[in-house]
Amino acid sequence: MRAGLPEVIGTVLLPLLLLLLLLRTTAAASPDTSRTLSESHLPLLVNATRAERLRQLAGPLLRPRPVGSAGHSAVRAALSEFLTGHLGWTVAEDRFWADTPVGPRQFVNLVASRRAAKNSSLKPKVLALAAHFDTAATVSPDFVGATDSAVPCAMLLLLAEALNSVAASDGSRWDVRLVFFDGEESLSGQWSAEDSLYGSRHLAARLSAELSELVLLDLIGAESPRFVYAEPAVGPPSLQERRRLADVELADFDRLVAMETRLRSAGLLPEASAAFFRFADNFRWPTVDTVDDDHAPFRRLGVPTLHLVPTPFPRVWHRASDTGARVHWGHSAAVARILLGWLVEKMA
Repeated sequence: MRAGLPEVIGTVLLPLLLLLLLLRTTAAASPDTSRTLSESHLPLLVNATRAERLRQLAGPLLRPRPVGSAGHSAVRAALSEFLTGHLGWTVAEDRFWADTPVGPRQFVNLVASRRAAKNSSLKPKVLALAAHFDTAATVSPDFVGATDSAVPCAMLLLLAEALNSVAASDGSRWDVRLVFFDGEESLSGQWSAEDSLYGSRHLAARLSAELSELVLLDLIGAESPRFVYAEPAVGPPSLQERRRLADVELADFDRLVAMETRLRSAGLLPEASAAFFRFADNFRWPTVDTVDDDHAPFRRLGVPTLHLVPTPFPRVWHRASDTGARVHWGHSAAVARILLGWLVEKMA
């Protein structure tokens, strides 16, 4: 996972850092000016989100990794080593034991934080970018879960690599953390509230108070994914609080749609076909999201969440055919490019 990093630092991170500094300078000079990337700066996002680099980062993750297996431990170690050894981030392990239908199991969530900004007087909001790294043990012994969720994990590494200098610079309104959830999958193969989401349920109780927002990536990697905002069915008891969460989420999704539109108009999504991010049937308040996933425990505790899972699920979901050979790396990199543009604007 070390290959190519010096070139990335030299040709991508510095331009992105200068770009973010330019955004902040403009915003400071004109407080009413929206922090928006100019059309001339959009091409800087391309080099940071190359399909080949995404494939390279995903390589070590494309192996069976059910909870408790050697592959599971190896992937967890690879994620931690990349973030600490190559990017200089701090990785904390959230280890715990839980009773499961197949007996007690130990789970380990990873929470990665970039190095602290020099200006310690600032206390930026915290944005968590998340995915799960375990695979379902009940699909097949060789199940590698490319979309579920090796590619989403690799996308987080790609974004961290691109944001490494940007995230730590002074003046950012946001701090970024990466969260790799363990134990998302049911261990018995029969999904239930008790036998699923082990890692996110445990971590939400500890981390929610520190988070301003959480973005969850799941089941990404197939050709032409479609992401539609739908208000999650889960949330805090208060209707007023649910409305607050939905307002934040909808505004963020609207900016993702806008970023994709601008990148597409500039010809910077050459691999893309139909729009990835869209509002259902052109309405801004589509149907309710009933998918139970790692975002749910956080939203119940009042954290706004973006649940970026394709609608419909990829055809390879929970099938042995969910391999790297079936991944559309160009489309996956294009989704990462949109996310990166959104993040750079948000952090300015």
